[in-house]
Amino acid sequence: MTANLALSSERHQLLTRDYDEESLSSFTKSTQKILQSTTPELTVNATQTVVFNFTTNKLKNVKSPLNLYVATPIANSYLTKKQINLGDHFSLITHTHKATEPGKYIFTITASNHDFIEQLSVKLTVLTHNPTL
Repeated sequence: MTANLALSSERHQLLTRDYDEESLSSFTKSTQKILQSTTPELTVNATQTVVFNFTTNKLKNVKSPLNLYVATPIANSYLTKKQINLGDHFSLITHTHKATEPGKYIFTITASNHDFIEQLSVKLTVLTHNPTL
């Protein structure tokens, strides 16, 4: 009976250990958004270059620097910075070509460091290439 009480007490400590007020407060603050896009959705004709601009907000509990990554469905797309400090601006640049299929594309930007991660998606609609005569 004593062994069962001891195991039950240890289990309770394991279940409640990570849910103290400080941890919950930190989690709540980290759900605020750092990444913002000033151009969340664009439409272009194939062969145009596209620039999505981003800003970052400073938050108390998130420390710089943050590493940046992009998941891109179009080749030749890149971020102007690979690492940022909070408050920095950066861009995603995409070059479309005649061969770029018309359609809707989603690019996902990830900003992260050892204790924080955030993602933001932007949308691009590519229309058929229409050369001017």
